[in-house]
Amino acid sequence: MDRRYIIAGLFFIITAIVAIVLVYPKYQVMSVAAKAVDEKQKEFDSQMALVQDISRLKSQYNAAKEELKRVNALIPEYGEKSIAALFVELEGLTARNGVLLESVSFGQSKTLGKGQEKRYRTINASLMLKGDYQSFKNFLRGIETSEHLMDIISISVNVIQEEKEDEEETEVSANTPQILSYKVDINAYYQ
Repeated sequence: MDRRYIIAGLFFIITAIVAIVLVYPKYQVMSVAAKAVDEKQKEFDSQMALVQDISRLKSQYNAAKEELKRVNALIPEYGEKSIAALFVELEGLTARNGVLLESVSFGQSKTLGKGQEKRYRTINASLMLKGDYQSFKNFLRGIETSEHLMDIISISVNVIQEEKEDEEETEVSANTPQILSYKVDINAYYQ
């Protein structure tokens, strides 16, 4: 029996030596490889997070680019033809809203901002208009919703007195809207 125990002990010792000599280095290589895989996985995850951040930033940039396009449409570039374009725009607004444009006068353009930050210019336009109250309200709404940024500086309203020749015309005119005269000062903004 002693022999069996010795053979089993020797077999166990030889197995342990073979395991230490042959298997343990492979285990260490696998352990180092697993650590390398973990490091590469972390690097890959950080790279993917970076790619997602870049994609998110790119979509934000595109959204900001669209906003910038809207702002550029809102405040167009100032040039030689700015006054003519403003006249056409104001004439179109009056025509679309049923207000008669009697006269227009343009003031000097002014630069806004201090020192190096003089970025915006304004053109002042004084309009003399005629029309009923509802048409004038529509005209003001048109200026408010216009793609070109404009401020209304002042409005003055006068009633136009017409001489009535007989009572029949007076009865008919009571049902028609009263025609008013308006003086409107507007600032239009440019880059």
